[in-house]
Amino acid sequence: MNGFFHIGWFEAAVVGFIVTVFVAVAAATLKPRHRDSGLARVLVGAGIYGCVVGLVIAFVILPLRVTLIDGDVPPQVAAFGGVGVFLTMFSLRRGLVGRLPFLGPQVKQFRRAQLRRTIEAAEKDLARLSGGGGE
Repeated sequence: MNGFFHIGWFEAAVVGFIVTVFVAVAAATLKPRHRDSGLARVLVGAGIYGCVVGLVIAFVILPLRVTLIDGDVPPQVAAFGGVGVFLTMFSLRRGLVGRLPFLGPQVKQFRRAQLRRTIEAAEKDLARLSGGGGE
């Protein structure tokens, strides 16, 4: 278990997998009507966002989980670690990456397109539920 906490192939594989999933899902689901700019810019934003999320998962969440399972950490310290992970993921979800100086515009394009797709899907679900003659 001592070798788990160094930067190695496993952490790189986790980050690479998450980036690949983010980019593939963005390419498959974000249509031109969802985007303000070209597909390449949105995919770069998806890659950046996926990389940041992957880094947090590979270097914060997984080591914390292994440490907690191993039982080396006292419960009161483990609680602080869980709060830290929650706050990190919450700040990423609220748009912290979009405020980065050079990478922010691409991430904003990706998040905006993703939000438009989510709104479109929610409107379709609402129309389907409203038109069903239920109440």
